Amino acid sequence: VSDRMVSFYKERARGGAGLIIVEDCIVEAPRGKHSMNDIYIDDDKYIPGLHRLAQAIEDQGSVPAIQLSHGGYKAGRVHDGRLLMTHGQMPVAPSATAFSATGFVVPQELTIEEIGEIEDKFAESALRAKEAGFKVISLHCTHGYLIEQFMSPLSNKRQDAYGGDLEKRFRFLGEIIYKIKQKIGDDFPLMCRISGEEIEEGGITLDNARRYARKLEACGVHSISVCVGGCMPGMRPDYLGVPVAISPMRSPRGELVYLAAAIKDVLSIPVM
Repeated sequence: VSDRMVSFYKERARGGAGLIIVEDCIVEAPRGKHSMNDIYIDDDKYIPGLHRLAQAIEDQGSVPAIQLSHGGYKAGRVHDGRLLMTHGQMPVAPSATAFSATGFVVPQELTIEEIGEIEDKFAESALRAKEAGFKVISLHCTHGYLIEQFMSPLSNKRQDAYGGDLEKRFRFLGEIIYKIKQKIGDDFPLMCRISGEEIEEGGITLDNARRYARKLEACGVHSISVCVGGCMPGMRPDYLGVPVAISPMRSPRGELVYLAAAIKDVLSIPVM
């Protein structure tokens, strides 16, 4: 956490935002990164900096939240023949299937033991976020990162307890939520950012997303933020003109509202 980052979020809070969700915080670095400048939360040494950030947001009257993430196979982009983001470590994923954009390596398939270890890292990171003073924790379950990689039939080809059907593809996220609640309690605000659908054929459908949302509510998640999964603008030129995870200015207003509305229709918890 840098002085520049603290200043940036402080200004957003001063502007009147009621809730500010800090950018992705990586639960396993460097193997779980998905950009060159991610912030980390996988060690207690990061708590003081994260506390300074949370306090700066709260001091301006806004509620500080943070989003926990793991890049999975999206950590495996090759730059000049090297895996720069992971410092040379091979990325991991549910299956040995590479991200669909060009320039990404085939990841190592996670073992059952490794899956449990990453679940623990999410839970330990949630506890650090609470200790740092964040009032809400969000899990990043979209944009093609590791949790969504387990949820999507495009990236999860497993035929064990963590893949093969929707129930098993949900297990990784369900166990993360259970372990987080063991660390921070049932009442601490927990939200999930999920895909209403994936734009790639054969991926998560809206019907899948509605089923996942009901399971999240049953797990005790307090709110759901709805996005769209798949590639980011520019990574796949053939996807220009379709809804993407971060809408460019040319996109029509509210182009993802239909996804949020369809998911809200089957839930009683708040939907964003």
